[in-house]
Amino acid sequence: MDLYRRNTLFGRNIIPGMQEIPEAWKTVLNKYGGQATFIEGDYIQPNYCFNFAFNYHLTEGHLSFSWRHTKNTYEQQQKFKWHAADDPRREIGNIYDTQTVLLMELPAQKNKLKIYNAGPVTTLLSRLYSGKISTGHADFDKTFITIAKPALIVPNLMSYLHFLLHPSLAPSLTLNTSWQDAQTSLFYLKLQINQLITDEQDLGFILANTHKLTDQLNQYN
Repeated sequence: MDLYRRNTLFGRNIIPGMQEIPEAWKTVLNKYGGQATFIEGDYIQPNYCFNFAFNYHLTEGHLSFSWRHTKNTYEQQQKFKWHAADDPRREIGNIYDTQTVLLMELPAQKNKLKIYNAGPVTTLLSRLYSGKISTGHADFDKTFITIAKPALIVPNLMSYLHFLLHPSLAPSLTLNTSWQDAQTSLFYLKLQINQLITDEQDLGFILANTHKLTDQLNQYN
């Protein structure tokens, strides 16, 4: 099975800024997905994305891993060196703006649920939002801002939402049920984690618990 459409760099499956494709990504792709797409950036537009559609226990979804990677080439200037071979180059770079985005299909969207990290600014701005609620769970309310319409759906969802407190999802995330595909008009639960999830156990944990939450949400649609 071909893992990518655009991903072969010098004959090796190498992602810029990484040693190799994370095994967790390949495992999920081979088990639940089909063909992945790798969008390769460059010096001018350093945006990279590895993504694929999947079917997880009869639920359609999509996984996307994206990041920015910049490299600067430095030539070491040496006195009295006349040949290019005597001027070794080294490349450095850094990965930033990392995201793991998981989508799982919802059959309809009759309720609104949005959850995001409660920082000083977002907490202040949240006072302007209608639908902001307290879940009654101190650890959850300290970490997240929860917006739900109607609010009565939240008590039955809390046991399915606590996985968002797992350390593998830190430092920040956003979950919402209002993401709609522009082509198909289908709604999806969208979980955006602001880091690259490269551990197979963590990725399996996120997939399993997001699927449970999606199943529970489907009962209210």
